[in-house]
Amino acid sequence: MGFKGHARAFAATALAGICVLTLSVGMRPAAAQDMVNALDLTSDDFTKADMSRADIEAGLAKLKAGETLDLSGKRLNGLDLSGLDLTRTRLQAARLNNANLKDAKLDGVVLDAAWALKSDFTNASFIGASLFQTQMMDARIDGANFSHAMVGADMSRATLNGARFDNARILNEAGVRIAFSFPDSFQVRKNLDGHYEHVKPAVRSTWPNLDDDLEYGDSPDD
Repeated sequence: MGFKGHARAFAATALAGICVLTLSVGMRPAAAQDMVNALDLTSDDFTKADMSRADIEAGLAKLKAGETLDLSGKRLNGLDLSGLDLTRTRLQAARLNNANLKDAKLDGVVLDAAWALKSDFTNASFIGASLFQTQMMDARIDGANFSHAMVGADMSRATLNGARFDNARILNEAGVRIAFSFPDSFQVRKNLDGHYEHVKPAVRSTWPNLDDDLEYGDSPDD
């Protein structure tokens, strides 16, 4: 990645960090929206793409055993990446706003500090992925699988109906007190297949806060 790419990745990571650390002191969802409104969502960083789907597919095809396609900081806004196997990519601080990732496979992928406002992750797989300070506000995440993932994303106003969180590590907004459990307010239930799933749209107030009494090894049934 060139100097501009590194600079863009650093800026995106820093901005996401500011958002999450500010929100960790109790900012309401409305205030979070105000912060987003302060950004220029019509700028190139939120609307343009540095690559096409074909470029990504070509990059993946050229990978040798053990290699990863580093898309950190890349602008991938608005792309149709539905159904792609992206498990050999790195998407830290990438821009995926208004992108279509239906049925995409993102198992084990680092999406920390990525921006994915209003994107479609319906039935996407995030097994074992890392989503710390990931901005997924207003996204469609119905049926997605976050089993064994580290989830510290802002999913305010996202739809998460039927999304699975089996053994996921839910982080609070400051990224501390990792817990292998779900707070009652997170509205997770065990379905007929024995999987834990989300049943209501997420809002920021449903995430654990610094005072939550959550310990390692807790289960949603406790």
